Amino acid sequence: MKSKRKTGSNLPEPSKKYWRVMNMDQITFLNDLEKHLQARKIADVDGIVDEYREHFRFKLADGYPEAEIAARLGAPQEIASQYTPAEAGLPKDRNGLKTLTAIGLSFLFLFALAIIISFLSWVIVVGATAVASAVLGIALIGGFNPAGLIPFIPRAGSIMMGISSLGLALFAGTGTIYCWRYSLQWIKAYFHWNHRCLAIAAGRPASPPIAAIPQFQPRTRRWLRRLTGLALAVFGIGFVLSYAVLALTAGNFEFWHVWGWFVS
Repeated sequence: MKSKRKTGSNLPEPSKKYWRVMNMDQITFLNDLEKHLQARKIADVDGIVDEYREHFRFKLADGYPEAEIAARLGAPQEIASQYTPAEAGLPKDRNGLKTLTAIGLSFLFLFALAIIISFLSWVIVVGATAVASAVLGIALIGGFNPAGLIPFIPRAGSIMMGISSLGLALFAGTGTIYCWRYSLQWIKAYFHWNHRCLAIAAGRPASPPIAAIPQFQPRTRRWLRRLTGLALAVFGIGFVLSYAVLALTAGNFEFWHVWGWFVS
């Protein structure tokens, strides 16, 4: 006797909502969550929904299907039921814990601020390297020598060094993009972690964690990889060729001594 396959209409009552969540896409999940949060008169509905939308975005970039992401999060109605309505206020026994947590996070922020400044400073350094290398490459290829800053370089060697410098500029440019995105994502993840700690201390449900690694669109990721590979190839080949050309022209492996580059 053949058994009939269960569908959403003939599942036992307790399983129907889970069957629905397992077959829910991102838009349906977020719309349902927003509807249930508004029904419970929860404060900052848009902020909560945005956090779950961000969670979907990162998981989708990692290759998870929308239905699986929704199933792992749970039913929107149950998620909304964990939030306390705005007019209910904070339980008295949680006020002290939340205050202590806020004080601890404030002290921790002093160390985090130093790290954040270091991240952003590194981005500026890498970006400045990209700009300086690009300007130097253009000057070497074009034969420009502003204010006599560039020492004597034979024309063929100058062109090779210019090409190598442009390769370094492209490599530093893609590096700047990576460093900037990583810095922004780390900063965002840190402040989101603070928000989660305060929510837990207050007895509220914590929103899904944010990944510390930035997610690029597949097309953007492919282009960045190609540009990075091209930049390394141009820089490496140009550097080797420029050294060979200059050494042959000067008749000395230490050609910089022949032309007195570092002699004041």
